Amino acid sequence: MTARYLRQMSVFAARLVVMADGWTPAQLLDAVQARVVHGPDGDGETPMQATLDGSDLLVTFRWPGEPQLLCMRFPVPEAPVGPSTGELCDTPPEWANEVGWVLMEELDTGLARWGRRSVTSHGWVELHYRPAPD
Repeated sequence: MTARYLRQMSVFAARLVVMADGWTPAQLLDAVQARVVHGPDGDGETPMQATLDGSDLLVTFRWPGEPQLLCMRFPVPEAPVGPSTGELCDTPPEWANEVGWVLMEELDTGLARWGRRSVTSHGWVELHYRPAPD
């Protein structure tokens, strides 16, 4: 078995856990909104807001020197697999903490300057913290 196959099976198994545990996108949204009120911007903190976009959760924010609203996407169907560690999270707040870790790590290390970008249907600039698919 390849590493990619094992990763896909892990995500599939995690989705079954979500259905069994009954986590809803609204619960994840509430947990993330409570966790990521502000994020680091180098000189202090920048306000952040979470919203649902189809089956994904978007965290939006303004960044110094950037005229447009920026966002980062977190696929809700991948929960309870944590977006930072890849480990299974026990609760929506634990998953939200991992979202916060990704935001902190990626923005502290310059994602807003060097990250791959695209424009969402809302006109926001999406920063991609994961490598592009093969």
